[in-house]
Parts: sequence; C-alpha cells; structure tokens
Amino acid sequence: MDQVHKDLIEKNAQALQKLINLEALLPHLQDDQTLFPEEWMSIFENSNIPIDKRTEQLLKSLTKRGPKAFNDFTNRLRRAGQWDALRLLVAGASYDGEGDCTDGNTNTRSSNTNVLQFGVHKATVPYGGRVFDPKKMYKMESSPRGLALIINNIKFDNEIAHETRLGANVDESGMKGLLDDLGFIVVPYQNLTVGEMTNALFKFAEDPRHENADCCIVCIMSHGNRYGFFGKDGFVLHYDHVHLMFNHQGCPLLKGKPKLFFFQGCRGDLNHIGVPTSGRVRTDSGGFQPAALPDLSPAFGDIFILYSTVEGYVSMRDDVTGTWFISAVVSVFKKRACDLDFFSLVFEVQDELSQLTSTEGHKQSAQTQQILPYKPKLYFNPGYCK
Repeated sequence: MDQVHKDLIEKNAQALQKLINLEALLPHLQDDQTLFPEEWMSIFENSNIPIDKRTEQLLKSLTKRGPKAFNDFTNRLRRAGQWDALRLLVAGASYDGEGDCTDGNTNTRSSNTNVLQFGVHKATVPYGGRVFDPKKMYKMESSPRGLALIINNIKFDNEIAHETRLGANVDESGMKGLLDDLGFIVVPYQNLTVGEMTNALFKFAEDPRHENADCCIVCIMSHGNRYGFFGKDGFVLHYDHVHLMFNHQGCPLLKGKPKLFFFQGCRGDLNHIGVPTSGRVRTDSGGFQPAALPDLSPAFGDIFILYSTVEGYVSMRDDVTGTWFISAVVSVFKKRACDLDFFSLVFEVQDELSQLTSTEGHKQSAQTQQILPYKPKLYFNPGYCK
C-alpha cells in the first residue's frame, strides 16, 4: 500500500473504528478473500473478541496489504453501503467525533483528503511499451498535453424541475486532479446557461494554445435527457452541437489530433435493473456499447465520445461520492492510464460500473461513439514528454 494511503488510514483510525459496522462489512470481505487471507479473516470474524478490537486489527492489517488494497477496501465499503466511512476516506470529509461526517473542501488537492486526488501512476515506458507507429497511434508527448474544458452544472434556476446535483463537486475535484496529473491545462466552469455553455465551448475551440498540444478534452456534467444537457436556465444544449464545434473548420488547430468528450448526464428515464445490493443514489435526469458514427471526413475526425450511460437511460449519482461514471473514470484512469490505451481504459471503466447496484436494483452501462477517421491506439503516457 502507498505510504499516503497508510497515513490516511492511520490518521483517521479512531474515527473509522466508530464509523465502520464490521458485522455488516464482513460479508463483503468474505466474498472472495482476495483482500485478506483466511487466517486474518478468522480473527475479524471471531465473536469472542470485542468488535472494536477486531475493527482496530482490520485497519492495522489493511495497511500491510498490497498497492491495490486501498481501492479494493473502499469499493467494499461502497458495496456495504457504509457511506460515512467511505466519505472519510474518499470524499474529502472530516469527522467531528459526535455524529456523521461533514463535508470537507473537495476542491483542495491535498494528500490526506480525496482518494480521487492521489496522483496518476506514471508510465515507466511510453505507448504501453510498444514502438510508436504514427499510422496506428496518436502522438502524446507534448508538455502540456493539451487543454481540458470542464463544465459542471450543479445548481439550476428552477430547482423543482432540476434539483441541485449533490456530489457533483466531488466529480469536478476528481476530474481536475486527474486531468492535471495527465498533463492537461484545466479550464473549469460552473453553473452556465445554454448560451454561456455555447460561448465557453466556442472560446475553448478557438484557443490558440491547441496548436502546440497533442490532445484536447471536454468534460460536461449536468442534468440531461435523450437530446443533450440542461443549462442552469433549463434549456437544452444538444450533444451533437458540442462536438460540431470541434470539426476541422471550427477547430483547425486540432485536426488529426484526438478530441475526447466525457459526457455525464441522463439520456432518458429508463433504468437498468439488476440484483439489489447497496447504494444511495439519485439520477442525473432532467454492457459497453461502442458505435462508430458515419465517416464525415474531411470535415470531422479523431473524435471520441464517452457517455455515462446508454441512450434512453438514467445515469446514477451519489450525494456523497459523486456520479458512478466519473468516479469510475477517475479511479481507472489514475491507476491504468500508465500502461493501457484509451479503449482498454473504457472497458475497465465499464467493468467497474458493472460492480455497482443501487438499493432499488438499478445498474448502469457506459457507451462510446467515435467519429471516423481515427487511429486505434491512444496512450496518455503520463509523466512522459519529449
């Protein structure tokens, strides 16, 4: 386990002992026993030992496990629905010793707050250890890598029609940290009308700094429907209108370079139904299904769109830890962008999403679209520059 994770657990050990319901957590530790060996589990399960001592021993044992143990443990807390303990470790919260966790500053990139803010694993070799092939791979070596636009609509003018997106600050903090660690200059906005969103996108597409960049990223998070995103004024910005601004005419400086779009929002009112396990979620309303849009070259190309959910379905958001989709993107990309290409990362994101189920039995699947032509391999090469 990384030292920063050990320090986080040790610093909050007393609070975690109060917040963790060990008996309720045990079934989620027993399901595969990959986190703790059988002999350790026998101690945690021994009812002759006071439960506070068993919880204390569990936390001490956790700090002795491998590099994946921290994320594994927080995932099990999520499945067990132990949100206060999870928030203490994940969502930048503090604990006052008397009751529930209270929100901390999720915009602070501190080593002892949000796990989503821990650094990206650096690439030991570029391009996943493969020889760079310009016909099949995008060059990703510039410093900075490029610009990244984040639009996060949290509060809306009509809160009856569109409730405040609680947890969305956690998403924004996580994405800012991820993109910064991947080498991008982040340009953030909050709570924009559709007109303001359009202006921000046009301004971003025309930014002269794209000329020396290898990539650009656009991340929009809001309530949505089948057609697009809601601005804070309740009007809809259509999905197609977003990437249309980044065609070769509107954004010539990015011609031939990858343009990545992360869209977090509901795309309808339908729910995926699975087996109920745990979770406390809302929707961002108003498996993995790749699909290529028609070849519109030479006006378009090298556009990759990752939707949080499939068309017609809702997208899940937790009031404490943020949306399922952004949480999975940040977690997977921070761990695996060092050696996996973009499409492999997307499959890892979908795998992480598949492990989540709300108390009502709802599931979620991501969806991608690509606009041809595009190259098959995109590596982020974190930490590598020429």
